[in-house]
Amino acid sequence: MALSPDAIVEVSPCPPPDTRDDIVKLVENFFFPPSIPHATPLAVCSDHTNLHPNGSVFTIGLWVDADGFGDDQRRDALVASSFISGDWTASLFITKAIIQLKGELSWAATDKHQGRMTLNDAINIDVSSAGIVTKVSGTFEVPVLPDISFTYTTTEPLTLNPPGTIPALQAQTKSNLDVSQGGIIADAILTAIISPILGSIVFFGEEIVVGGEKPQDAGVGTGLANSWPTVILTSKPIVGKVTFTWTDLIVDENGVRTQGTFQLGPRSPQVGISGPAAVSFPVENPGAVETYSVQLTDLRPENAQVVWSGEAEGIGMATRVSFDRAGAFSIAASVTDTDGVSAAGQKRVTVTVTDRGNGHGHPP
Repeated sequence: MALSPDAIVEVSPCPPPDTRDDIVKLVENFFFPPSIPHATPLAVCSDHTNLHPNGSVFTIGLWVDADGFGDDQRRDALVASSFISGDWTASLFITKAIIQLKGELSWAATDKHQGRMTLNDAINIDVSSAGIVTKVSGTFEVPVLPDISFTYTTTEPLTLNPPGTIPALQAQTKSNLDVSQGGIIADAILTAIISPILGSIVFFGEEIVVGGEKPQDAGVGTGLANSWPTVILTSKPIVGKVTFTWTDLIVDENGVRTQGTFQLGPRSPQVGISGPAAVSFPVENPGAVETYSVQLTDLRPENAQVVWSGEAEGIGMATRVSFDRAGAFSIAASVTDTDGVSAAGQKRVTVTVTDRGNGHGHPP
């Protein structure tokens, strides 16, 4: 147990006093969903005239476990941990302890039995200047022969993407598979099975992926990179969004830290519709069914109200549409999120009847 915060968020200058509690709650909910126990966050507005041209810095600290320490001790530790300076107006620091905790909790919820493969309950996660290293092990059952033991390791150095890119960070994945009986089973087979399982590890919240579907995770490092906040939607005191532009990245044995600038602004809600724009089916077996889903920008996906129209029906994030004739059709959806922000989208679909299907569409 350490007195230093496990996560630090800083912005400069300090926001108005009547908005600070809402900002702290936003940060707390982003890093710690209700399923993860943690200490009550603390925030302090400090005079940083000697370090920052804005003169003041708002620092929020979060602890996984702060039992045994009083608020005054935590507040002193938070002020001492501040590192924002220069022209930067935002900074974010995540300790190795949080990265490990979130990885372990996600791994605990992952199905360890995949066909003839059984994964061990333990996952090892390390953070250093080399990047984030994820290591899992298990056994693979081979008929007649003894089970094959293996250890699968991914090493993922982190780098900054160009400013304004989503996600803000990028992880270059290097994997290594060690097996106890080499030559009996191809490494590629186990690698193909394990990689998607590691991809189930999710960090922080889904809300940061505001421009489309969540990218496939190759390991804990990629999951962290995809989840690093670039855009956070706000509800209180103003319905809008905070956009971060990160220009500095430090990865070491303490954790991961970025520094840059932030901007408050209005949302630009958009609804995109994913699914095939061209559908065909053979004349001898008329009819095709396709799946369409909404992709949200600047709209909260949780508890969003979706209403499909045109050729589509339903109220969920995805719907299945039946086509039984050739022609041009419209798939439309309107979305209202929990903050009352609304937008609508439309997709044109061309349906043709051919001698043979083109691979899209399935008999209803």
